[in-house]
Parts: sequence; C-alpha cells; structure tokens
Amino acid sequence: MLSGAQVRFEINDAHVKGKRLAGVRVLAAAAAGGEPVAFAETDQDGVAILDLEPATYWISYLRPGYVPVRGSETEIRADGQVITTTLSMLLEAEGGAPGRRVRLVLNWGSDSEDARDVDGHATCACGQANARVSYRAMRHEYEGHVLELDVDDMDWGGPETITFTDPPPGAYSYLVHQYSQDRDTLGRSDLVVRVFFDDQLAAEIRAPESIARYWRPFKQLVVGPDLVPRLVPFDVDELAAGADREPPAELLSEASSSTAWKTCGCVVVVLLAISWAVVVMRVRRRRARSAPTR
Repeated sequence: MLSGAQVRFEINDAHVKGKRLAGVRVLAAAAAGGEPVAFAETDQDGVAILDLEPATYWISYLRPGYVPVRGSETEIRADGQVITTTLSMLLEAEGGAPGRRVRLVLNWGSDSEDARDVDGHATCACGQANARVSYRAMRHEYEGHVLELDVDDMDWGGPETITFTDPPPGAYSYLVHQYSQDRDTLGRSDLVVRVFFDDQLAAEIRAPESIARYWRPFKQLVVGPDLVPRLVPFDVDELAAGADREPPAELLSEASSSTAWKTCGCVVVVLLAISWAVVVMRVRRRRARSAPTR
C-alpha cells in the first residue's frame, strides 16, 4: 500500500437503516479502469481503512448479493477523511414480490464541516394528490406502484434512499435539500447521488461545490410507455441559468415548509428551555425565602 493519508470507508445498506456491511471489498485505482493500488475488506462494523496519498482515485465497492459500484471517482484530501458509501441489494437477494425497481441513493460527507442533515424529495408521475415522498410522508402507494423513502439519515454520511417499485409511465422529479440550518455547505459536502435501475448502477452524479441549499442532480426521471426508465439531464443553457439549484414547482412548497418546520421546531425547543429555566429559578427563590433563618 502507499503511505499517506489513512482514509476510513464506511459501507452500509440502502434499504435497511443502520445496517453496516461486512465483507465489502474496497479497491482504489489511480486511473479510470486501472489496477488497484490499494485495497481492503470491511470488518464487522462495515469499516475499511486504506492508506492513500492525497489525490483523485477511482474506488470500487464489491460484495456478493449487492449491485457493484465500480470506478467511483473520489478525491482524497487528508488524513482521517471518512467516506460513506451505500450499496443496493440485488433484487433477488432482497426478496419480496418481483417487479421493476428504480432506486436513488444519496450519500454525503461525514466531517463536522459538512452538512449534517440532507433530505431527498421525490414526486410520482401518477397524478394523484400529494403523490410525493420525503421525511414528512415516507410512502406513496397507488394502483400497484409504490414510491418510498426507505432510509432517512439525519446525522452525516447517509444514506437517504428513495425506491420506486413498478413506477408507471411519466416524469418524476427529485430534489436534494440541506435540512440542517448550520451553514449552506451542501456543495462542499461531497454529495453524490447514485441511480440504480433494477440490478444496474445507471448513473453516479456529484454535486458542484457552488451548490448552496438545493440541488437537482438531473432534470427528470422518465419512465417510457415501454416501462423503461431513463434520466433526462439539464442542458448547458439550463445549467448556466442555475436550473439545477432551484426546486421544481411541484416540490417547492414541500422543501420550503421543511425549512420553516425546522426553524419553528428549533424556536419551540428554545422557548420551552427558557420557560423551564424560569420555573426552576422561581422554585429555588421560593425555597430560599421559606428556609428558616438562624
């Protein structure tokens, strides 16, 4: 292995919250398609440590029963860096009723300077009222299809997993939103979305550093009349106009209310804490006044 930064890789499951994956082979290549220059296997805690010089590497994650992630372009910056990667189980291994599956898996950084809580929002193409999912409404089901937020991670790293089962034809929207109110650090938080079509990794999209609080990694997910899914990217002009940084109309109120709800919740907690402190002070004063004097 190369001497340099010790990098911690934490590997977990896309469908089961908190499930760390042992036995994942983590291989780092210095060039796309190149031979590994370092490799390790995750322990029972889902952790593998690699010694890597700061540089860009192409990392592969391989485990039986899971969709392989190959050649994920990753920047290694410093000693102690933590990289969280989520793997999606193969359809047959996951069990349940057979069907078509689209899965969106969001990971981000685990450093204290990164965004702490990042949310995924998605709409369904079925046209029903409130046909969307987020942390506030985690499951939508109608006429044989399901849209579900499987895992909602609230403290760095991810995953934030949304799964479409037997999605009907039409266009779907997806939005990433920084929920935590610390700083606008979304684009500097090593944000990556992986899109899985059944048992294939269809796309891996990383957020630009200039992203603030909202990000759309693609314009739409479209399921055709033949039931085949595809991603529709933003064109150059749309990206230049910042279309990937604006919530789509169908998700604007949802994302805005999330921020408002978070702010309101924090205010309520602070007010309750102040009220409790006032009560405690009054009780102490009464006890002091009623205490016998010598």
